[in-house]
Formats: sequence, structure tokens, C-alpha cells
Amino acid sequence: MNVYNLSCFLIVKNRSAILTFNRDSGKYRGRRMIYGGRKDIRHALYMAALSATRYNPILKEFYHRLLANGKPKKLALITLMRKLLSYLNLLIKRHLQKIEAR
Repeated sequence: MNVYNLSCFLIVKNRSAILTFNRDSGKYRGRRMIYGGRKDIRHALYMAALSATRYNPILKEFYHRLLANGKPKKLALITLMRKLLSYLNLLIKRHLQKIEAR
């Protein structure tokens, strides 16, 4: 297994830190919650998303657009966390492609 495949495996595995779980039973539809997974990654992404809502103009605009569409603040932050994780995955992927090209 080369470095590229190993890193992609680890990146996808870290997405489990922000997966939502539902509490549905029959006709009952409970709230979606995030629990389990990697708490340290989830906390780091939460703080990064929180500061991005204030200081990153692109993500700030995205966050306010979600709020304007009626999304709860916590849900908008979770969406930003996923967006940040996708962006980090892209950066790592490009970096590893440059390493392998050498």
C-alpha cells in the first residue's frame, strides 16, 4: 500500500468523527445526534468551524446563507465542519500527489 492510498484511508476514516446518528423507531422520528467517533477530531473541527464563521470571508458567507435559509446554528456549524474536512482532504490529496510526482 503506497502513501497515497494509506492517507486516503485515514482521511475517510476520520469522517466518522462527524457522522450523525438518528433515533427513529416506528413512527417516532428523533433528533439526529453526533456521538461516538473521534472526539478529539470533532472538537478540533468544531473550533475551526467556529473561528471560520468569524474570520474566513467565504465560509462566513456560507454560514450566514445557511442561517438565512432557516437552518439552526448548530446544524450550520456541523455543515461547516464537513466542508472544512472535505477541504483538508483535498489539500492532503494534492500534497501527496506532488510528493509521488517527484
